[in-house]
This record gives sequence, structure tokens and C-alpha cells, in this order.
Amino acid sequence: MNKEKNADDRKELALKFFNSGKFEDARIILESLIEDDNKDFIAFNLLGLIQKHYRNLDNALNLIETAIKIKPNFVEAYINLGVIFKEKGNIEEAIISYQNALNIRKDIPELYINLGSALNEKGETKEAIINYQKALNIRKDIPELYINLANALMDIDDFDGAIDNFNKAIKINTNFAQAHGGLDKALLKKYRLKGEFTSFLVEKK
Repeated sequence: MNKEKNADDRKELALKFFNSGKFEDARIILESLIEDDNKDFIAFNLLGLIQKHYRNLDNALNLIETAIKIKPNFVEAYINLGVIFKEKGNIEEAIISYQNALNIRKDIPELYINLGSALNEKGETKEAIINYQKALNIRKDIPELYINLANALMDIDDFDGAIDNFNKAIKINTNFAQAHGGLDKALLKKYRLKGEFTSFLVEKK
């Protein structure tokens, strides 16, 4: 029991170091935890995130995949795997990772957001929109979600829908520059499409 408590205390300390940006301190503790217990899936996952921070993406993948082998229903690890695959440009593997996570849990809005982003990058915009809307069914207070949805709607020329979602993002965060910029762009495209906005070039004499 004391050994388990000691491991939990060290893991908690490693997490505190990680969250405060003290990655080397966290790494030393996590590696020692794995030396003591090579089935510590939480330590493998967190160590993988540290490697991701250092841009050692292949090492990060190996560590997180090890965590999943130890605990096949480790949702957070599948999500982290998807993020790293996407950063490496392997969109198909990212989508598979997110879908594997969804097979385990369906109540994490960030999971739908990440899947939607990967699908949108693949060109499957309508599927991306469906996943953003699923995220909204769970949480409605994430401004970045409304921006992602608005940008996807822009891609299919649904400018009214895009404008509505940019406004919702601004309502949550009035200083969100990305939302204001997106709203201006959507309004401009809407009125150009309607022929209500015209620009002229003046010939030089």
C-alpha cells in the first residue's frame, strides 16, 4: 500500500511539473516510475506528451502506443495519438485514433472537435460539420468550436451560418480577434455573392 501511495504521490508531482512547464523534472520522475513499474500506462502517456513538447514525435507515438497496449481503453491516449498523427500530417491515422476514442467514450467535446478538424483537413467538410455540431450538443461555451464550425460552413458557402457562429464565438469572448476577422470575411463574401458589394478600379490617367 505504501509503495502504491508513493507512486501516486510521485505521479502527482510529475503532473504538477508538467503543467507548470518543468518538463525535465517531470521526465525524470516519470522514467523512474516506469523503471519501478513497466505497466504504468499513465506514466508512458505523460512521457509521450513531454516528447511531443520536444518535437520528438516518433518517440511520442511509441510511448503513447505503449500506454494503449497496456490499457486498450485509455481514451486520453487515443486522443493524444490523434493529435500527434495530425501534426505529422498523417490525417488518416489521426481520424482512426479519434474514432477509436469515440468507441470508448462519446461525451468529450474536444474529441469531436479534433475529429472534425481532421476530417475538414481531409476535405470531408460535411462530416466535419456534423462532428462540430455533436460537440455543441455537449458544450456550448467553447469559442474555438464556433470558429471551427463557422470556417467549415464558409467552405460550403453557408455564409449566414458562418456569420451566426462567428457572432456566437464573439459573444463568449468579445476580444477574440480570430472571430472578428472571420466575421468580417464572412460578411464580405456574403454581400459579394449577393452583388451588394462592388469594388472599382480607377484607371490611371
